[in-house]
Amino acid sequence: MHEDSANSCEGVSAVIGCVQATEVGGRAVIINRTSRILGDKRMSVRDMAKGAGISYGAAYGLYSGNTKRYDEDVLNRVCGFLEVPLCELLEYSADATPDTEAEDT
Repeated sequence: MHEDSANSCEGVSAVIGCVQATEVGGRAVIINRTSRILGDKRMSVRDMAKGAGISYGAAYGLYSGNTKRYDEDVLNRVCGFLEVPLCELLEYSADATPDTEAEDT
């Protein structure tokens, strides 16, 4: 992750601001890494939902990448449960497409 960029780990408000700034059909996207993080931790969606205290539907929406609006409380709970900063869960990319993920360095 790039600490010096405008999309650094600044918390939920920074990502929510990025979500509002993205254009539908444009090239700027939010890259959702929830599925990869759960896989790395060998956790199921149900484990995340129970551990974070959120509904299965909210957890599955985040996992599958189908969430269109990110709820601040859900993000806080998920990040706390998974013990990851928000910028590892969601990343703003001005030049990616929704079907591609930025390469990890």
